[in-house]
Amino acid sequence: MPKRAIQQPSGQRVNTGQPVDRGQRLHMSRHVRTWWPVLIVAAGAAAYGNSLGGAFVFDDRVHILDSKSILDLGNIGQIVLTSRRPVVNLTLAINYALGGHEPFGYHVFNMAVHVTAALVLFGLVRRTLRAGRFDEGVRSSADRLAAAVALIWVVHPLNTQAVTYVIQRGESMCGLCYLLTLYCVVRGVGAGRRRTWNTAAIVACALGMGCKAVMVTAPVAVLLYDWVFLSRSVAGALRERWGLYAGLAGTWSILVAVGEVRDVLLSPAGLPTSVGFGVPDSTAWTYALTQAGVILQYLRISVWPHPLSLDWGWPIVTGLRDAWPSVLAILLLLAVTGWAVWRRSWAGFAGAWFFLVLAPTSSVIPILDAAFEHRMYLSLAGLVALTVGSAWGLLRRARRRFAGQAGVSSASTLQIAVGKAGMLITALAVATLVAVTAKRNRDYATPISIWQSALRVNPNNPRAHNNLGHQLHAADRPEEAVAHLRLAVALKPSYAEAHLNLGVALDELGQTEEATRAYKRALELRPDDGRAWHNLGAALFDLGRPHESVRCYQRALTHQPDLVEAHNNLAGALVHLGNLEQAIPHFARTIELDPLHAQAHYNLGVALGRLGRQQQAMSHYQRAVELQPEFLEARYNLANALCAQQRWPEAVQHYRRIVTADATFANAREKLRQAQQRVSTSMPGVEGTSDAGDTQ
Repeated sequence: MPKRAIQQPSGQRVNTGQPVDRGQRLHMSRHVRTWWPVLIVAAGAAAYGNSLGGAFVFDDRVHILDSKSILDLGNIGQIVLTSRRPVVNLTLAINYALGGHEPFGYHVFNMAVHVTAALVLFGLVRRTLRAGRFDEGVRSSADRLAAAVALIWVVHPLNTQAVTYVIQRGESMCGLCYLLTLYCVVRGVGAGRRRTWNTAAIVACALGMGCKAVMVTAPVAVLLYDWVFLSRSVAGALRERWGLYAGLAGTWSILVAVGEVRDVLLSPAGLPTSVGFGVPDSTAWTYALTQAGVILQYLRISVWPHPLSLDWGWPIVTGLRDAWPSVLAILLLLAVTGWAVWRRSWAGFAGAWFFLVLAPTSSVIPILDAAFEHRMYLSLAGLVALTVGSAWGLLRRARRRFAGQAGVSSASTLQIAVGKAGMLITALAVATLVAVTAKRNRDYATPISIWQSALRVNPNNPRAHNNLGHQLHAADRPEEAVAHLRLAVALKPSYAEAHLNLGVALDELGQTEEATRAYKRALELRPDDGRAWHNLGAALFDLGRPHESVRCYQRALTHQPDLVEAHNNLAGALVHLGNLEQAIPHFARTIELDPLHAQAHYNLGVALGRLGRQQQAMSHYQRAVELQPEFLEARYNLANALCAQQRWPEAVQHYRRIVTADATFANAREKLRQAQQRVSTSMPGVEGTSDAGDTQ
């Protein structure tokens, strides 16, 4: 915000050189202050309203669609103890309990968190500017300046990744807790309920630690704020509010408990990790060099938020020779920020806020992905505050310069004109950003469109080609999928995941031989991938090589013992080879892992039927039909088993259901005729036959 005035003796007002109608100004402040929160909420809703229809994308599948930990809200232990971000996981479990996997509710929650964070930001900036360290002109404009900061921040397109991309609620929830921590501290200064507000700050900080490790810098940010705006010295701040700082420091233990510290510092060899000193192809030095360019990119898209990308595919810099201009620029910015902080300037705090919030992800701790837009969520607030405060300061200086050459009435008119100009600029900026944000939200409408937008930014991004290919295949567009997956492996031949997905898409097109080669290449790169072994086994079975297929399925289960389809298909291959007794335990394991697997129930019924265990077989046919009423083969075998028990009326019902669904099912039509004849003549004694069918 604007330049801080020298502290005046109590009761003395800084002379701004302008006439001040104090009563009118305070009245307008109360009147306008009532509407600022309403405008902030309305602006947030306008910017993100069309995000509510967005789809789940990218890591949403891992953390939401495929997550078993969020399926039972009553099992708090599983929800909290199985995640490094237990508070985020709890909100996902609540969303699932309320609406299952329907994205709408998840998006509503994300938008609510973001708008609430903007309201807290408004309150924090407003209370900071109304403090005694700023002059009367700043204090009287605190509401408008705080509203400008919150309005621009809440609609800024750079925040779309933290709001519209569902699983990145971890970033926005952490941001909300970060702001709440600082806000509660400010409210506790000089308040009658100081202990209550300090306790609330510690609780907010603890919740933030359970959202994301970025919260690690919050206690430091509080101390820096205290020194710049509240206390005479760091030692004085610690002495005066030692209980607060002890509590805030204690929340760091949460990061230890959830495993964040272990993953960052220890990262044992072989432990899958995406952050820490065990990240491949990156050291603390090369990552720090890379981040210099990344931070400059963050600054650029903060000012001009186009283009934006879900996945920048940012390369790791290998040496100082390639990064020195960026490193020099960042060092210069850090030096200026340090100097401003030393002078205890509001601008210094805003700059330090930017770097401090980014420090966990943009310093020396390697992360698998060097650049992601959501990491700017909270840092952006510091940049917006710096921009708004600097612009207001320039307008104020211009007003003073021209006012000195005018009379009192002219100066008053100029003051009003400058104020209106500032509001008009803010309104235009907010309206423009709302439009850009709404446009960006449309990219998140489907998994296909978001990856297409990423490729428009970087056409040579292999991960974007791979993920787009995967989504095109899921949308039953295998030809397009193959084109993008071929590009992915061409751009990055060592990309095991892309080779695997290419094999799946080729399989879909009937190009099984080439699919087999893709699976084998994936296994050369990642020999412990159970999915690749399973897919290779399925392809070999289709090529008429069941013995090789069995060996592949067994290898798949060696690496992934709970891979459901590997158990089912291994059992099917064993049945095909006549090894019924060996097959039955794998069918049973499939059902144990997935009780709703209708195909496994059917296949187990077939195997049991061939072994003459008709009663057990019939129970599995029955279960397959219950799970999948249009499973005609299972219904046909169930009807045959009923005939074997001379339960003709029940058999007639099932045969009739089959013929109604598929008039070309000739065997069912003939069986229906025979069963109806038995019912009409009530002739017992002729045994029905139970066609064993084929496992699938």
